[in-house]
Amino acid sequence: MDFLKEATIMMQLSHPHIVTIYGVCENKRLMMILELAELGSLLDYLLDYPEKCQLPELYNWSMQIANGMSFLESARFVHRDLACRNVLLSNHSCAKISDFGLSRAVGVESDYYKATQRGKWPVKWYAPESIYYKTFSHASDVWSFGICLWEMFSLGEHPYADQDSFEVLRQIEEGVRLPKPHLANDDVFAIMHDCWAYNPDARPTFAQLLAVFQHLATNVYENVEPPEVVVPGNANPSCKVVKNGIACHNNTKNNNICSSTTGPHPSVVTTTMATGTTNHNDNQHISGNDRRQTNCTNVRIPNLVQTNGSS
Repeated sequence: MDFLKEATIMMQLSHPHIVTIYGVCENKRLMMILELAELGSLLDYLLDYPEKCQLPELYNWSMQIANGMSFLESARFVHRDLACRNVLLSNHSCAKISDFGLSRAVGVESDYYKATQRGKWPVKWYAPESIYYKTFSHASDVWSFGICLWEMFSLGEHPYADQDSFEVLRQIEEGVRLPKPHLANDDVFAIMHDCWAYNPDARPTFAQLLAVFQHLATNVYENVEPPEVVVPGNANPSCKVVKNGIACHNNTKNNNICSSTTGPHPSVVTTTMATGTTNHNDNQHISGNDRRQTNCTNVRIPNLVQTNGSS
């Protein structure tokens, strides 16, 4: 099964800024067992505690997200759903990329992944080539990172809040981009615009973005530690594929793992692999009509003439 194969590969991705996958339960509903980030999603934190989200924190989180994405880039994984709602906080100083329900490994012979399944996609976070041609690459993840930065420096505002997906596409074609968030200076806003280059080849890599935000974070925040360099392919020794709902874990240093999925446990987050949704046992709330909505849409793309470059 494709999801099980993907999960097995993903369990080998061990990085300080990527949520650890501890195992998979092969029941009627495939479930991932993930580490719990106690402060919840970065989006919720931005909205609920804006007074705690100052420039030092924003630069630090940006650096950490770029660090995790740079690792995925070097491991040839495309995330496909990078947004503040899918970044979790283990604590105030540590952001971790999560929700790999849409992620895919990119083959050695190609630099992109072409989606074949239809469904609801978060269009307002997607690069033009992903919307038009269903192609996903590290460059399309960089576009999404730019939207993620915009969310952070606007303290959780919704991108293109008053526009539908077709209007967003029209504006992108015309070269219009999101306005400068109130906490972003000209340099940070320029980085966002670099991420939103229409031509994927013109966008920076995550390695370049990491270097930029490491510099910014170090200058503004004396306590920022340099990012840890992790080599792709280092397997997480604590990961295990389990059957019949029984999960085992041989590393108890940072997390406790339940012995069964029959009841809630404070250190476990389970993800339903068939749908890519995440069920948090700490009763996280996501309402379809509140400010945390993802605005995913099943979009029928009109035939538009490409005038601003190729994708």
